Amino acid sequence: MESTSFGSGQTAAFVRVVLRFAVFSRDLRRMLAKHLKSTQLNDTQFLLLFACRETANQGISQIDLAALVGVSPAQMSSLVEHLQSQQLLETWRCPTDRRKQRLRLTSGGNALLDAALAQIQPLVQEVAPEGTELASVEVALRRFDERETETPVAGRITPETLPYKRAA
Repeated sequence: MESTSFGSGQTAAFVRVVLRFAVFSRDLRRMLAKHLKSTQLNDTQFLLLFACRETANQGISQIDLAALVGVSPAQMSSLVEHLQSQQLLETWRCPTDRRKQRLRLTSGGNALLDAALAQIQPLVQEVAPEGTELASVEVALRRFDERETETPVAGRITPETLPYKRAA
C-alpha cells in the first residue's frame, strides 16, 4: 500500500503551527499561573475575572464564561461559587429575560484584577514586548473565528463572538 507524504508543504506547516499553538498555550498558562501566585488567583480564575470585565456592565452567563475560559459548566459553577464567597463576583438578573443570570465583578473583584494585571506585566514584556506584532496574531485568530462562524462548533465562544459588547 502506497502512502502519500504530507511531511512538507502547506499542510505540514499548518500542522506544525497547530502543535506549536498547543505547546505555547500550555506554557503560557503555566507562566501566567506563576506570575499570579502572589494574587491568590490561579490562571483560570484570572481569565474568568478578566472575561467578566470585558463584558462591561452587561455581564456574562456562566455557560458562556465556561466555554470562553475552557472549563466544564460544573467546574465553572464551583469557580463562581468560590469567587462569590470571596466577594469578587456577583450575579444579577438580566433585565430583558429575568430567567437568566449574569455575572459581573464587584469592586473587590475589579481591585484584585487590577493587581493581577500589574503582576503579569513582566510576563507581558517577556512574551510580547512593546512593538510585538500582536495585531498580526489577533488578525489570524479573528480569521479563524470568522471561518468557524461559517461552520460553527457547538458551544464555541470567543471574546469576539460573545453576545455582549466588550468594555472599551
